[in-house]
Amino acid sequence: MTTTLLRFPFALTPRMQSFLECRNGLQCLNHAKKHHDMYAWLQAIQDLDESLKGSVARKPAVPEIIGLIHALQKHLKKLSLHSAHFKQAILDAHDQLGEHELKLAQSLPELLDSIAEDGVIQSWVNSQKKMDWIGHRLFYPQILPVFWDSLGIQNKVEENLQDFHDMIRHVDGILHDFVPWTKASAKGGCDQVQIAAQEEPCGLLIVGLPLNLVQSGITPEFSGNRHTVRIRFQQYRMGKPCQIPEQDIPYQYMLVPIL
Repeated sequence: MTTTLLRFPFALTPRMQSFLECRNGLQCLNHAKKHHDMYAWLQAIQDLDESLKGSVARKPAVPEIIGLIHALQKHLKKLSLHSAHFKQAILDAHDQLGEHELKLAQSLPELLDSIAEDGVIQSWVNSQKKMDWIGHRLFYPQILPVFWDSLGIQNKVEENLQDFHDMIRHVDGILHDFVPWTKASAKGGCDQVQIAAQEEPCGLLIVGLPLNLVQSGITPEFSGNRHTVRIRFQQYRMGKPCQIPEQDIPYQYMLVPIL
């Protein structure tokens, strides 16, 4: 029986952090659209827009992600030299990444314009700057359910997001697919992973935690750098402070050799 693992990523490079922020924004955007939650959709599109354009707290994500694509292509090219049986599939993935880059260059200006020119999105952004968290002054609690169905704002923006979404989804799949899991145990809820001891430099640490542990309120917290990452598991309980679990925590991790 296969144990379901929930994956928790920790970026070891700035470009990987930019990628994760965009991936998470898109995941929240998709979840919000699926559940017809315009508040969550607006929050996600604002977050994604900050990643794409850059802000005080974030570098513009697109140059970072293009750099990540080039690093992936370099790694795939290297893999193809040592894997005759899968060589063509690896080279196809290499070429597809190049196609994503070309499509993004063509579609990105229209995507940024569609966000910048949309009155509802920009009104939401302004309300957040004024600490009007649910848009009281704009009557958002009353109008958002109506706007979602009648104006279809989300459809135009997400149509322009398609090329970017395809690229992020493809890169995410590659990063998660070709590295094996390593089993580990956090004694007393704490552990560390030695990154510097790996044969190749790594840009991403992914921790897999069994679903039943997450259901009991346990999640990982990361600290460290590209040499050593410390993992401290925390447990949340209803109405109680967060604390370190008393028992050892079994988990798995993978280190992705892409910078």
